[in-house]
Amino acid sequence: MITAYVTDCDGTLFDTEGMKSDAFGTLCEKIWDIEAKKAKAHWLARTGVGRRIKTDELRVRCSLAPMTDEEYESFNTELFDRLRDSYGQCQKYPGVYETLEFANTYFDHCIAFTGTPAAEMQQALEATGLISYFEQVYGTGLHPKLKINFPDKTSHLSHIKETYGPTFIVIAGDAEEDMRVGREAGAYCIGLDTTKPAEVLLKAGAQVVVKPDELKGAIRDALESNKK
Repeated sequence: MITAYVTDCDGTLFDTEGMKSDAFGTLCEKIWDIEAKKAKAHWLARTGVGRRIKTDELRVRCSLAPMTDEEYESFNTELFDRLRDSYGQCQKYPGVYETLEFANTYFDHCIAFTGTPAAEMQQALEATGLISYFEQVYGTGLHPKLKINFPDKTSHLSHIKETYGPTFIVIAGDAEEDMRVGREAGAYCIGLDTTKPAEVLLKAGAQVVVKPDELKGAIRDALESNKK
């Protein structure tokens, strides 16, 4: 049996949604005259969805056309510039080191997936001291190492299954999207109640919802359930 632990990053390993939504709101108001408060609320409501997808959703809601590739690249570069120095200061959730140590010990593969561009999340994981725990980091857009364009987390999981061939996958995340794509891929899904209520995550497909410091125990329970 080949096992894989796949975890979201923002809202699961560390708390960055506040700083990201603030930067997103400020930038949307500056570039497109979309009210910052409205843009921030949209970002938080669409936690777990790829950055380009949720940005285009907001633009369409505001009667603007979806971005071209060049427009998105420019927007994303400026957003990352605003976030770059903040990643090292963001708060990691309680128990994150113990959880990742456990995952690295008891799973064949430990992988990060995120709606953030891969190169940016790579830097975020380096800044927070967590990069060494991950065999691979998947993000949206063109992956700098794999040279594959990943539009969303569904495409991440498809590539993970094709590349590593896991027969048992455990997914941890804080958003409905994490739970939905995980269940569609046949994974055991653990929700974290850091950004969304437990009932929302359970409805989206989580088998269980826990607090960050309870995640290690939930992963252990998932492994035990797979043995039965």
